[in-house]
Amino acid sequence: MQQDFASFRASLANMVNGMEGSSNHITSFVFWGFVLTDSNIPTYYVAHGTQVSDLDSIFDVLTFSDAAPNQPFLSAVIQAQQFYGDARAFSNRAFSNILVFTDSGASDATVNNNLFSANTPEQLLITQTNTWHNKLTFILTQNPKKPMSTSANSFDVYRRLAVATHGDLLVIDKSDVSNVMENVLNTYHKMENLVVRYGFNCNDIKIDLTGDNDSTKKLRVLLTVDKNDRNPARFDEPYVTDMYRNQLKIASYGQYYAFYEIPAANAAGSIRVISPTAGLTCSLRVFLNTNNAVLLSYMNNRQIDIGSPIMYQGIPQVASGLPLGYSGFDLTQIQRLDPRSGNPLASAVRGFKRAGVATYAYEFDDLPNCTAGPFVQQVQLTSGDDFITRVLPGYCALPGPHLMQSQTLKSSAASVKGSSGSGLLSMRFCTGTPTPVAPVIRGTHDFLARAILDPLDPFRY
Repeated sequence: MQQDFASFRASLANMVNGMEGSSNHITSFVFWGFVLTDSNIPTYYVAHGTQVSDLDSIFDVLTFSDAAPNQPFLSAVIQAQQFYGDARAFSNRAFSNILVFTDSGASDATVNNNLFSANTPEQLLITQTNTWHNKLTFILTQNPKKPMSTSANSFDVYRRLAVATHGDLLVIDKSDVSNVMENVLNTYHKMENLVVRYGFNCNDIKIDLTGDNDSTKKLRVLLTVDKNDRNPARFDEPYVTDMYRNQLKIASYGQYYAFYEIPAANAAGSIRVISPTAGLTCSLRVFLNTNNAVLLSYMNNRQIDIGSPIMYQGIPQVASGLPLGYSGFDLTQIQRLDPRSGNPLASAVRGFKRAGVATYAYEFDDLPNCTAGPFVQQVQLTSGDDFITRVLPGYCALPGPHLMQSQTLKSSAASVKGSSGSGLLSMRFCTGTPTPVAPVIRGTHDFLARAILDPLDPFRY
């Protein structure tokens, strides 16, 4: 991670300048560095401030040491999202942009489990991220001469978290960190998703684009190729075209990703994913940068204002919703879609304005039963012939007590081992105005990043 951090620090200002644009809406940053040393000592470097330069006090003293083979990165990401420098905790944690840089698997990953009473780190992270409407991005760096293994749960958990939170899993070469930060992650601000697909066959798939009321906004398309042991050693990268099979304008690319922009004038119709190499698995996310969003929650009691981001199989439930930045629409409806194909999993359910005072002002009754696992919750707001679409991450969990069976929750050893000095670097970008406090220094390696949006942003509530 030492090489990664040098590139990260050199490119951080340019990345943030791209995020802020002319609005300068980022008012605070949190840096969370973590590593479990080869002496099994958890070591952290934590800093936050109102300017990127406020992180220099930590960056200047950050040191790297040999890492243990097992790295509990999921727990570190949970802690990083919970960290705040202000008593107004919720406003500092919601609507955060979480960037996780690592070159190793997560040793605290378990086998996939839809029984959420198990309270695995993966389940806690899904619930936490979706509750706060955060955006979670994993940037896994590798040395092309020594590529990482991707077959164990310690890597597969990153795939599952991307699907469950509508985030991204970017596998890049260590030499490509600056390029990704300055040409991809620099657009990761106020992201709202219009279309997502995860784990589909890359060969010539057509995806319809949905409308938005802001016709001045360009769309951005991230196509990622799943890194797995079935891939050929060399392959021709898939690409995205418009409906006429003309390749979209590309902003950045690598072996396992391509990032495109669609001008506002062309942000309608459909796109295609085409792969010259058969058998590849892809994921795709179409988003725009906007303040306009929709929040949803689920509950089994309509007297509850705001419920959980998790649905439960076999339990009758309703949903409550809050449109942000929208007004004057005639109809709102939600529908569950398959994350891979985009096909409907259930019939659409119309919403209505709730009686009385409620934060989440709309209600969707009698939701169809769900199948355990992640799903895409599509929300449509209609006004005359115009409609606006957002897609939100959803998860259907199994109810009931958890039975502690070692074969069910067997912890995966870190068979995905990073280079010397592997760790977690995280930056968080979120809402609220923090009160400056002295940086917490306890020791680091990998990192997370967080930025805090302007308190006047309509996201803040």
